[in-house]
Amino acid sequence: MTFGLAGIITLAKGLFQDWPQYTTKGIGWYVLAGILTAYIGRSLLFTSIQHLGSVRASTLKRLNSLFTVLIGVLFLHESMNLMVYIGMIMVFASSSFLMYETIISNRRLQKSETAAANEATVVSTKKCE
Repeated sequence: MTFGLAGIITLAKGLFQDWPQYTTKGIGWYVLAGILTAYIGRSLLFTSIQHLGSVRASTLKRLNSLFTVLIGVLFLHESMNLMVYIGMIMVFASSSFLMYETIISNRRLQKSETAAANEATVVSTKKCE
């Protein structure tokens, strides 16, 4: 889909403006970007879902915009204004809240499972007596 959209944009730009000049280096970077985002990114996402569960993994995935801004500032020397700071704080706060809520609900679930297991042990012990 991305490849098709890039082709349409290139054709439109070529028909209405000058055709872009392609170099081997530029095409190589384009291919590398496609491999990194499509293959490695999704592989890491699926691995995180296996290890963290879907809720936590999707919460971490939502931090993409935060990391994109940080990488832009660090490596591309992008400037930040008040709205960017507010947006970053909101993204981080909402992700932190979701992760905290997930941790609390998992602890409650573990406590209820432990209590049920303890109750089953007590019941089976009484039956044996």
